[in-house]
Amino acid sequence: MLLEFIEYAVHQAAHTRPLVWPLAWCTTSHADHHDLHRIERGHNYTSTAFALAVLQQAGALALFGAAVCASLRWGYSEWCTYAAWSVLVYNSAHFVSHTDWAPTMRAYHRAHHRNRRTNIGISSPLVDWVCGTMHASFVVSQPLLLLLPAPLSFWAVELK
Repeated sequence: MLLEFIEYAVHQAAHTRPLVWPLAWCTTSHADHHDLHRIERGHNYTSTAFALAVLQQAGALALFGAAVCASLRWGYSEWCTYAAWSVLVYNSAHFVSHTDWAPTMRAYHRAHHRNRRTNIGISSPLVDWVCGTMHASFVVSQPLLLLLPAPLSFWAVELK
C-alpha cells in the first residue's frame, strides 16, 4: 500500500509544475507524455515510445534483480527490494495501461489523460478511491479493491 501512496503523491506533484530543477524536468517530461496522447490516434505507443518503455522495463527488472541479490548477499534490508519491486510494478502497470491487454486499466488511464485531476493512481485505483479522485464513470467493488494488491486491484474496477 505504501507504493500506491508514494506513486499518487509523485504523480500529483508532476501535475503541479514545481520550480525545483529535478521536479521541473519531471513535470516537463510528464507534460510531454500527456501531449503525446493528444497527438497519437488511439493512445497507443509509437515505436519510439514503445522502445523507451521496454528500456525502462529492462532497467526496472535489472534494479529489482540487483536489489534482490544485494539483499541476499550483503544482508540489506527489505526496503531496497521493495523500492525496486515498486518501480517494476509501476512500469509494468503503466506499460499495460497503454495496450489492449487490460481494457479496464486502459480505460482508467485514458480517463486520466482526459482529466488530469482524476485517476492519478497508475498501478492501483486504491488511492484514487480513498482520496476521492476516481473518475465518476467507474464503479468499485470495495472488498475486492481492499484485498487485491497492485495492479491486480484493477479487477475491482469497472466502467458504469
